[in-house]
Amino acid sequence: MLHVIRKLTPVQRYLLSALLVLAGLVSIGIIVDQAILPAISRASTEVRVPALSGLTLEAAKARLDSLGLVVKDVREQFSTSVKEGCVMSQMPFAGSIVKEGRHIYLTVSTGEETVTMPSIWGMSLRDARVALMRVGLDLGEVTYESHDSVAGGNVIRQSVAPRSLVAYGTSISAVVSSGPPGSVVPDIQGQPLDVATEVLLAAGFTVGRVSYVQSGLFESQTIVRQFPRDTVMPRGTAIDIDVAR
Repeated sequence: MLHVIRKLTPVQRYLLSALLVLAGLVSIGIIVDQAILPAISRASTEVRVPALSGLTLEAAKARLDSLGLVVKDVREQFSTSVKEGCVMSQMPFAGSIVKEGRHIYLTVSTGEETVTMPSIWGMSLRDARVALMRVGLDLGEVTYESHDSVAGGNVIRQSVAPRSLVAYGTSISAVVSSGPPGSVVPDIQGQPLDVATEVLLAAGFTVGRVSYVQSGLFESQTIVRQFPRDTVMPRGTAIDIDVAR
C-alpha cells in the first residue's frame, strides 16, 4: 500500500487524504447518529406519570410500560373503598415529571379485611362485647326480648350467623333475654293464705318470704300486704307476703 502511495503525484496524494478524512467523518456521523444520539435521547427523555388509581395491576403495568416506566415493589393493603386487585396509590404521584426508566411504586387493594363471626349466644353483654372485640368487631344495637330458658341479661340472637365471614370493624346487633315472659302479679291482699297461695301458683308465681304481723283490720291468716303488687314480673318470681296473726 505504501509502495502505491509513493508512486502518486502530490495532487493525487492530496485527493486521497481528503477522501480518507471524508470517509472518517462519515463513519463518525453514522456512529453518532445510530448510537450516541439515541443513548443521549433516552437518558434525557422526560415523561409525565399517569394516574393509575382504580386500574387493575395488569392495566397499570401496561400503561407504565408504554411510557418507558417500570413497576417496582408492588405492595398490598386492605381497603373498603377500592376493589380487590386495583391500584390504591402510587409513588411518584400522578402528574409528576420523571425520566424515562423511572421506577414506579404501587399499592394494590386486597379488598375488605374479613373475620370469622364468633357465636355469642348465651353470653352476658360484657362477655359478648369482649368476644367481638377480640376479632375486630363491635357490639352494636342491643334489644331485649323475653325467653323461657335463657336467663335475663344473656344473648339469645345475633345479627350475623356464627362462622360467617364479616368485614373487619362491623357492628353486630344482639337480642338479649329479659327472662321468662312476664305476667301481672295478682292482687291477693285480704285473701286467706291458702287461697292466695293457689292464686299465685295459678298465675305462674311462687310464695316467697312469709311474715306474720299484727293487724286490726284483717282476720288471722289473711294477707295484709304483698311485694310486689299490680305489676308485670317474670313468671316464677317469688312474691313476699305479710300475713295477719
